[in-house]
Amino acid sequence: MATIKIVPTEKAHYLGIFEANARGFFAGPAWRWIFPQDSERLAQLRWLFPRGAGIRLKYCESYTTEGEVLGVSMWSPPNRRAGVPLLDQLTSGLLKVPFKYGFDTFKRLSQFTSHESHFCSEIFRNGKFWVLESIVVIPEAQRLGLGSMLLQPGLSRADREGIPTFVLTHDPKNIGFYARNGFKLVKETPFGRSGLVSYGLIRQPR
Repeated sequence: MATIKIVPTEKAHYLGIFEANARGFFAGPAWRWIFPQDSERLAQLRWLFPRGAGIRLKYCESYTTEGEVLGVSMWSPPNRRAGVPLLDQLTSGLLKVPFKYGFDTFKRLSQFTSHESHFCSEIFRNGKFWVLESIVVIPEAQRLGLGSMLLQPGLSRADREGIPTFVLTHDPKNIGFYARNGFKLVKETPFGRSGLVSYGLIRQPR
C-alpha cells in the first residue's frame, strides 16, 4: 500500500466516510443485533450513517486518509454534551427509522442508544474526557496499522491538554487493539438479553 497520510476531515470526504462506516461496521456485533438480516444490513447502514455520522461530523473533530477514504476517527471534545439534539434528529431524518425499518428495529436502536448513554454517563461522572466516538477502517485496509494511525491526532491532542481519552466498544476483538494504543479496560457491562457486552476503556494522558 502506498504511503498513507492522515488529515483533518473536510466536507469533500463525507460521502467516503459514510460508505466506510457502512462497510466497516457491517459485521460489528452491535449493528448485527440492530439490523439482523445480513442481506439487508449494508443498505440499511448506507441509509443510517449519512444521518447519524453526519451529526457526529458536525460536532466532532475528525480525521481521515488523504485522497481515498480508507477509514475515519471522530472525537468529541471534553465540553461536548452527550446525546443528539432533537433539532438534529429532526433535520437529519433519524426519526424516520420506525417508518422505514419498522418498530422492532427502532426499538432495538433506541434501547441500544439509551444503554450507551447510561453507560457513558457513569464514566463521565469521574471527570472530563476526549471521547473517541467512532473509528472504522474499510475491510480491505484493516490489519495494516491504519487504525493506530487514525488514533494518533486525537491522542496527541489529549496528551497536550493533559486530558484522558475514553472509548466504548461492543466488540471484544477491539480490546486488544485499544490496549496496544495505551487504553485500559475500566468497565464491562452486559446489555440486557441482546448478548452484547459494553466495554469501556480509558487512556491516561502521556
